[in-house]
Amino acid sequence: GVAAGLCFCPGALALRSLLAETTREVLKDDMTQFTQNAFAVASLLFGLLLGETLSMLLQRQDRLYRAVYREVSEARALLEQLSLLGGGRQGLVDVPSACNGGSDALLDNLEAYLLQDLKQIGQ
Repeated sequence: GVAAGLCFCPGALALRSLLAETTREVLKDDMTQFTQNAFAVASLLFGLLLGETLSMLLQRQDRLYRAVYREVSEARALLEQLSLLGGGRQGLVDVPSACNGGSDALLDNLEAYLLQDLKQIGQ
């Protein structure tokens, strides 16, 4: 705050020396117009910065949604394949050593896989 206050006067004088004579005459008569223009420029720059920031955030969110969609599609395809495997090969499923015994074990293994995958997303 103190440094900005000390630098303001020399900065304002340096800016005044850069302005043309006609501009200084206009500003001498109406300082409020200069203030309004300065605020307009600052708001324009802030608006551009905000727009770029929101654009980056939306792109990031879009990439996240696409990744989640791909993961859900893979899980759905895996579940469809699992149902075909479990329904078409009763002998494989009924063996007690296969998938820790029973047809529910296939779904339990799929659930464990999905929970492990979701934990990795959360980290």
